[in-house]
Amino acid sequence: MKIYVVMGTTDEYSAREIWLVRAFFSKKEAEEYVVKADEWANAFWIPRRSKLDGIRCLLDQPKKPESPFDPNMKMTYYTGTDYWYEEVELENMT
Repeated sequence: MKIYVVMGTTDEYSAREIWLVRAFFSKKEAEEYVVKADEWANAFWIPRRSKLDGIRCLLDQPKKPESPFDPNMKMTYYTGTDYWYEEVELENMT
């Protein structure tokens, strides 16, 4: 049986962080969850022109935003947070 694991990521290169968010039996539900989590995380970003043209910057927040889709969400001020899902086989060991 296949399951679909939603993953989150922030930062880049050697500082990149990746974490598990949630698993679904339905590919459609995983896809919809990714869209909702991405939309929520992107609501905290604004386009900003700088030396790195088009860099995204975290909106001024007094504290880390708490996502209803990802209670363990991490977000860096310049890369934001991105979500995707991976398809994996669920092993029944009984």
